[in-house]
Parts: sequence; structure tokens; C-alpha cells
Amino acid sequence: MSYFKTINDLVSFRNFTTDEIDTMLRKHLSYPADMEMALHIARKAGLKSATLAVARTPTPENNDEVVTITVTGLTSQKNLIEAMKHIVTVLGD
Repeated sequence: MSYFKTINDLVSFRNFTTDEIDTMLRKHLSYPADMEMALHIARKAGLKSATLAVARTPTPENNDEVVTITVTGLTSQKNLIEAMKHIVTVLGD
């Protein structure tokens, strides 16, 4: 399972909503803490907008899990989705 969220204007973003946290908890008990870690990384990296993604995959023996925390973002654009659309459609190859 995984969970992701794109946050535009990270400077103004304060907290995940109760509904978002509840959704994360339904997927995996560690997802809220994992997403907080991703948010911390994005802020430390100086990103203005980012997509935060987390995943936890059990190993075949089910005694361990592979943890993935991914942060993809931009340092100057506050709207990641619009900036990426511009890059793909206007700037092209």
C-alpha cells in the first residue's frame, strides 16, 4: 500500500487534516509519521511545492517491511502541478 499528497505552497501549509490522517491510518499505522517525515524533508530541502509519497511493503517472511519515503518538488514554484504541466506542454523535450 502507499499514500501520497501533492502540496502546493509548502510555506503556507500547516498540517494534514484529520480526514487525511484517518485515511493514512486506515492504510498503515505508520503512514502519518512517515508523511510528517516527508514533509520535514521537503521543508529542509527548501521546496516551495512537492509531492510526498510513502509506502510500506512487507517482506515475504512478513517479519520486516521495506519502507519508502519519496519527496519530489520544486524550489521556486508554489504550484507543482501547474509547473510540471508547463514543463511538459510548453518546454517539451
